[in-house]
This record gives sequence, C-alpha cells and structure tokens, in this order.
Amino acid sequence: YSPDIQLMLIKLSLLPMFSKEMLPEIGGCSPHEIIDVIRTNPFVISDHANATYSFQVVYKNFLSNCFIIEAEEQARIHRLAAQHYQQNGFVQESILSYVAAKAYDEAFAIMRTHPYEKLSHNTALFFFEMISAFPEEYAAEHPLVRIFKAMLQKILGNTREAKTLLEGMLEQYKDIPETAGEIHLTLG
Repeated sequence: YSPDIQLMLIKLSLLPMFSKEMLPEIGGCSPHEIIDVIRTNPFVISDHANATYSFQVVYKNFLSNCFIIEAEEQARIHRLAAQHYQQNGFVQESILSYVAAKAYDEAFAIMRTHPYEKLSHNTALFFFEMISAFPEEYAAEHPLVRIFKAMLQKILGNTREAKTLLEGMLEQYKDIPETAGEIHLTLG
C-alpha cells in the first residue's frame, strides 16, 4: 500500500467502525482508493449493505499498537467519528469516541438524554464503564456525573456502593439545594 493508504488504515484502526461518509473528513487519501483497499482486505468486516466497516480485532490492535498517531490527531478523528455516530444513531460508538477524544461533556450529554426507564442492564453497564473512564477531576467538578454514576450502580444492583457515594455527596453539597435535591431523588 502507498504511505497515504497506510496512514489512513492506521487512522481508521482507532475507531470502532467507519463508513464511506467519514473518510473525506478523516483525510489522508482518496475515499475511492481506501474503499477499494478495504473491500479486498481480509481483515475488514462489513455490514450486509457495505455501509459500515470495522477491522478484525487482531488487525486493529496490530495497527493501533504498532503505529503512533499524535494525540491531537487522535482526538480530532475520534471527535469527527463521534459526531458521525451520533447523527446516525450509534449511541455507544458515539460515547466511546467522545470519551476517547476526552470530550466528556459531549459523552455525558448523550448518556443523560437516554431514557432511564429504558436502560437495559448491558446499556447501564456500558454507561458505567464509560463514566468510570472520566478523570476524577472532571467528576469532582461535575456533581451530576457522580450522581449519574450512583444511579447506574443502583440499576446494576450495587446499592450499597451507590448509597455510600450519594451520602458522601449529600454532606459535600448540602448547601447547594439543586444538587442536594438531585442526590435525595437518586437516594430514593
């Protein structure tokens, strides 16, 4: 492969999946060239309509571990992908990419808009894993993140941990009525 195609494959290996529409924004080579390579690559998996593609795990890990993309470029790619996923209804992929881009506000906003009563165990577990990946400093500055995490713990059956977290927060935020109200509501 040409160096441009190699670089594009490395960039794409950062993502959980990709589509033809994303290629021009990610940049590096002609979308037609990369699609030709992707369609003939034995390590690429496509959906039935060839609308989305992903790399087999071994190939993805090889590319992402053997070749380094600068942090700013990685964040740019993840942010572009997250926006694309969000526009096309791929909730988990958008959250995953926003977290990878360190765009925690955007990731948390998506989680918060998901109807609580429709949270399956698997979705709650995914949200919990993603919110646990947020830096502690971010969570400390955004009490709703910690409240949401406690709510997820309750959904996952970790009521003792949720109660401990919320009771500690209640003492910390007792002088902020709105936050204290959210904590009381989550405590039940």
